[in-house]
Amino acid sequence: MHHPLTHIASFTKLSLVISFSLILGACGGGGGNTSSTPTQPDPVVEPTPNPAADLNAEFASYLTDLTDNHIIPAYADFVTKTQALQTQSHAFCSANTANIADLTSFKQRWQEVVQAWQKIQWLNLGPALDETRSLRIQFWEPGTDAVRNGVEALLLRQGETIDAVLISGVNVGAQGIPALEYLLYPPNNSDTLINASNREKRCEIATAIADNLYNMSSAIHSQWQTSGGNYRHTLITGINEFSSVQDAVEELVTLWLEHINIVKDDKILAALAVTSPGISQNAEHYLSDESLTSITTNLATYVSIFTAEGGQGFDDILTTTLAQQTIATQVNTEIAAAVSRIATINQNLNNYSSAIANDNGRAQLTALVDELNAIRDVLTIEFLQALDISTGFNATDGD
Repeated sequence: MHHPLTHIASFTKLSLVISFSLILGACGGGGGNTSSTPTQPDPVVEPTPNPAADLNAEFASYLTDLTDNHIIPAYADFVTKTQALQTQSHAFCSANTANIADLTSFKQRWQEVVQAWQKIQWLNLGPALDETRSLRIQFWEPGTDAVRNGVEALLLRQGETIDAVLISGVNVGAQGIPALEYLLYPPNNSDTLINASNREKRCEIATAIADNLYNMSSAIHSQWQTSGGNYRHTLITGINEFSSVQDAVEELVTLWLEHINIVKDDKILAALAVTSPGISQNAEHYLSDESLTSITTNLATYVSIFTAEGGQGFDDILTTTLAQQTIATQVNTEIAAAVSRIATINQNLNNYSSAIANDNGRAQLTALVDELNAIRDVLTIEFLQALDISTGFNATDGD
């Protein structure tokens, strides 16, 4: 059973907006007026836009708060989780008497790394792109055997020591999170890190992958710091690869929309397929069955992107600066519907394989796809128009 959504704090502003809308709806109509003259409802009056507002300054505030409240903390958490994984991998593989409980702890550290990455997976930008780190952290493409082939090729390299330096230069499929999943959750039960005949080599590769993940996460986090590459300054001021602050905002929205399409098309539809029982091997983490948990984390992250984790969010710009309460509420409502849907799926279905094979599960996942389309649609039309921004040409593709 997948545990329920744990990102409660980040939904504060979203919950307030939706609750307020529901209260307004509940207050309309009815009453004890018996006059023969119909009572005319009060006209809905939207706030007046602030004519003195500097939208560029508003965008700068958004970039600052998103960076400080969401991006840098997410990367810091990713470093913490990869370091714990690295420590656990070395402890496990150095113990000749490692048991099931030890392997379970190893898997738990890996699961924590997965979810830490899912929080920031959407931000395919800057330091994450340098040295193709995001691809090396998690190379995953439905229907390919790159991970299996990459790890199996490493297992055949018996005459040399596999370490983080070597791993960092091999095929991307053998470098990151999915490669370690293949070792921790092998397709064959005879190949576990406890009973495999080549346990020593498997552990050697596993620790090298864990080291590589820590090295990459540390490099990314460092480059966001003032003492490192100070990419924070690059983003919030819209310099270097950005032409302006607005350009930086447009790039983030493009990446957000692209990630919505990835969740919809690659994480759900590719596994759902056309008919039951679906294609479970196409799921993002089919060996470990972390797929639904990862989608849950992704949807929670969409709230963080929209609200800047309680800072100056897009919701504030729409509501306070642009007097577009209706659009802000609509975005909140569409995201909340998807969040609610994935929570229901997690509660009612034991795993992703059963979800894509079960009639009710397939119906729920299909409804989730519709809700993701609804998020994308409001973002690509009303949201972009209200903010007077545009996105990359392929950000809104897919249905």
